[in-house]
Amino acid sequence: MTTVRDRIIITVTAAPQPPPSGLIFHSGFQPASGPFNTELLDITGVDGSVSPPNNWDALNFRINYEGGGERFAKIIDDPTPGHALGNRVLHFWLRNPADPPTAPAARVQSSYSPGLTEAFQRVRMYVHPDLWLATSAQRFMFQEIWIRPNWTGQVNSFSLPFDIGFDPAVHTTYWRFQGRDVDPPSVTRIWEVINTTVPVPVGEWFTAETYYKMGNDTSGRIVFAIQRDGQAKQIVANVTNWTYHPEEAPRGIFQWHPHKLYGKAAADAVRAGGGVLQMYWDDWQVWNRPPAGSI
Repeated sequence: MTTVRDRIIITVTAAPQPPPSGLIFHSGFQPASGPFNTELLDITGVDGSVSPPNNWDALNFRINYEGGGERFAKIIDDPTPGHALGNRVLHFWLRNPADPPTAPAARVQSSYSPGLTEAFQRVRMYVHPDLWLATSAQRFMFQEIWIRPNWTGQVNSFSLPFDIGFDPAVHTTYWRFQGRDVDPPSVTRIWEVINTTVPVPVGEWFTAETYYKMGNDTSGRIVFAIQRDGQAKQIVANVTNWTYHPEEAPRGIFQWHPHKLYGKAAADAVRAGGGVLQMYWDDWQVWNRPPAGSI
């Protein structure tokens, strides 16, 4: 006689883990982040390649343009050498951005409004080597934090721009960071840091970290660091100074532009040499404080 015993199979499924403390959002611009290969006004969907929080629709994320002409933001297949198969990236492209040609400014930028008094972001960046085709030394903005926006009619407007400068004639680059009063037509620099010793990696992926903390000239903080693949992290800027307007009450971030190409003169110079001013971004993270192991 054969006896068959009942088997009870118990499957244990691990409970979903909560996101790391302080993480607001992250995405690698992978499928379901979209639309794909289309000029963007915003990004929608849920990026299933990473764990929550990964819902673009909850972030109130937007893409903004200034100047007509040839410019776009798109999510595209990664075109860089040695990329992982199937990887997608955010692509900003400024070729002939001003319409009419005498327009004073041109930009492609992302924006969201976190309303934070302390914030951190980590993102992969790639500065396209067409930069070296420029016919003159130039500078463009790649990130900006707005505290008091001038487009709402407020006086004592205040922003924190992050710039890349380059001189193709001698193949040199530099970083520039400012806290400034922006009341057009005047722009008043409150503080400035220029770093010429840490070169801007051009034509390669690197990781960039930004830390912001609301404060005055003794408590406000801006820290920016980069890490090239396989190399040690480098602190590019470590600022203690005003991160809101000195004549106004303390105020946190009104709007952050974490991905940005702003610079008509730079775009014109690169185009004149036969190239396009462009950048790629990937693996974007936003935190309400620096995570462990960061700057």
